Amino acid sequence: MKKSISNIFLSISASMLLASCNQGGGAPISGGGVRTSLTMTGSGLDAVAQNNSQRLFSFFIPSAVALTPPLLVDSTGQTVNLNEAWVVIKEIEFEANEVAGNEEQDGDEVEFEGPYFVDLLSDSPVSFGDAVIPANGIRRIKMKLHEAESLPSGAPLDLDSKSIYFSGSVNGVNFSYAADDSTELEIGGPNPIVPSSAKDMLVVIRMADLFKKINLSTILSPTDIHAGNRVNVSGACPLIDASANDLYTCFRKGLSSEGDFGNDDGDKDLGPEDETVD
Repeated sequence: MKKSISNIFLSISASMLLASCNQGGGAPISGGGVRTSLTMTGSGLDAVAQNNSQRLFSFFIPSAVALTPPLLVDSTGQTVNLNEAWVVIKEIEFEANEVAGNEEQDGDEVEFEGPYFVDLLSDSPVSFGDAVIPANGIRRIKMKLHEAESLPSGAPLDLDSKSIYFSGSVNGVNFSYAADDSTELEIGGPNPIVPSSAKDMLVVIRMADLFKKINLSTILSPTDIHAGNRVNVSGACPLIDASANDLYTCFRKGLSSEGDFGNDDGDKDLGPEDETVD
């Protein structure tokens, strides 16, 4: 998303040569399961169905790789330019029996343990490695956020001691969003996803959908959004959380509501042709 389309082919070739600084982890679960990989990325595309020509195009250029819309917009139509968008994940838990709205239950053993630094604007999706996952259907994935303690190369200094960090501008006015909590980022739905050794599991955060559901119209001067400055807004993000009245809550909850999880068909994005929890 940071590179122009003219550089995408070079970006793809280069990304194949780069090793990730994140390491996969986790021991196999006793009793067996399916060995598969887990990857996380950000996508600039809206969560909409693709036509045949778009699917053919995404075969050559994965839609999660640098294909940002011409511009991002907020819920009022204001132009949004993103410079940084990072999340730091400590560990992942898979839930087969939980569904959205129900009480939490004991989950399966954590299979991937970081920390993992995920640049949601990167040309290269982040691999968490591979592990053995229970073969029963997964309805929810929980990713524990982690305060960054030692930053990898390329991460912004403002991510230090943070678990989430965004920066950019709205109609030319600078803003940032930062969180330092270690709560869970949860993505789930009614459809069970059965792990497959033939397909990677993929987490996608749709940045276009996130921003176009948040009202940033009150950002008229440089603004840093954080736990101590939540920035109250009337009708902040009704499509994410109708009860939310501040931008801090909208971004935090929006990362879950605008995320998807499923089995990737190989294009590093999740579409109608993929198995997803939503």
